[in-house]
Amino acid sequence: HPRILYVPPDAAGNIAPLQIASDAVLTDPSHASDVAAAYRDFRRVQHAQRMAGASQVRVDPAPYATQRAHVDALWSAVFGAPWTPSG
Repeated sequence: HPRILYVPPDAAGNIAPLQIASDAVLTDPSHASDVAAAYRDFRRVQHAQRMAGASQVRVDPAPYATQRAHVDALWSAVFGAPWTPSG
């Protein structure tokens, strides 16, 4: 889709393409909104841990199961299959 192939520099980042895909009806708006919120949560936690001196961010995945489910739902909607780790 043309809106995804070119993301204007002022909209570059990780959240803007989600909004563009939602606006172009390439994905369910609720998926885009939920994943954007999950990304913001991750960045907030990452920032807090880095400010506390952590060189790497590691979290218990259990409290983030809902956010992970949102990301998995978007992945499946876009790629037509669930995400599976490689390796």
